Amino acid sequence: MVGTAELQPHNQKLIIMTYEFLWFEGLSFPDFGFSSEVMKEACTKFVIKDEDTVMVSYPKSGTHWLIEILCLIHSKGDTKWIQSVPIWERSPWIETDLGYKLLNENERPRLLTSHLPFHLFPKSLFTSKAKVLYLMRNPKDVLVSGYYFWTTSKHKICLPNSTDLSPNFLVSLLYSFSVYFPHMRENRQSLTL
Repeated sequence: MVGTAELQPHNQKLIIMTYEFLWFEGLSFPDFGFSSEVMKEACTKFVIKDEDTVMVSYPKSGTHWLIEILCLIHSKGDTKWIQSVPIWERSPWIETDLGYKLLNENERPRLLTSHLPFHLFPKSLFTSKAKVLYLMRNPKDVLVSGYYFWTTSKHKICLPNSTDLSPNFLVSLLYSFSVYFPHMRENRQSLTL
């Protein structure tokens, strides 16, 4: 749905493009590339192997940078694999429809990526010897990255002019996928157990 709205007090036009969210276990996910059936199966039945490397982060925390570094380590510095295989195939997101399918087809050792909080992770993670990396980023940087991502994404949300950023809007950016601080706190506590 596309429409316009008036911004006050500057009387600027704002293009609003909305899309639906998929709600799973009280968390919102974009409605493209996710399904509740796959997410439920990934959270309850997916088996994480001892040889796997799991990279977890809150969205817009530098996930792709870390994936690129891990892929270089995994390929012993050979860039042919990185240049010829898309990032979502090299380190699929466990909670996405495509990622879940690819991970079930991949041979070991696998690189897995996720934005899920640990309470939704497959229970096999906690009994495996898989390596887990949790990437944390300053929330101010997450907001800036999120703002620029959504302003350039084809999946737009209602965004104000960058000079008119209200605290409510900034907080709402941190609500995609899950709430930022509980996500970090829960995952940090799970990693120290």
